[in-house]
Amino acid sequence: MRPDINTYTEKRFTKRFYKEGGLWYIDLPEFLNAGLGTKANLLMVDGSDKMLDILSRNTGEVVVQFSDCGVDTLHARMSIAEDGMNPLILAETHHAPITHGRYYNTIANIDGQTHTLRTWLCPVAEWVFGGYYPKTIDVEVVSHGVTTTTTTERRTFLQRLGF
Repeated sequence: MRPDINTYTEKRFTKRFYKEGGLWYIDLPEFLNAGLGTKANLLMVDGSDKMLDILSRNTGEVVVQFSDCGVDTLHARMSIAEDGMNPLILAETHHAPITHGRYYNTIANIDGQTHTLRTWLCPVAEWVFGGYYPKTIDVEVVSHGVTTTTTTERRTFLQRLGF
């Protein structure tokens, strides 16, 4: 459900995504620490994984800013397509059990190459955006291929990004 227009404030987030064991995850400790789910809820599948391969330039890690109100440098735009989910893909990837999700038509432009794909977002995206799936999500790559080998290095990196 979209917030009331009179109380709506734009949503803008910077988040890290990483590939582990061939699968993409969003780095969202606040979701896990709140007891809202497990790491399996944070899987990026059904097209979102392909988008992250593109945005990361196949490096296995990318930090993006995403917003429902525009970004400074647009690298991808996701436009809502339909409700739904693919139970077979969710089962194959061992995604946490869920009841719904949203598909987006996505256009990404990286290094002068345009990619068109269909991406899927699970209810974690709805939670990140405060209880709704935005009609449009704009994406800007902040960095890609960052390697942090220790928790201290990772914390320092995230602090530089304003976390």
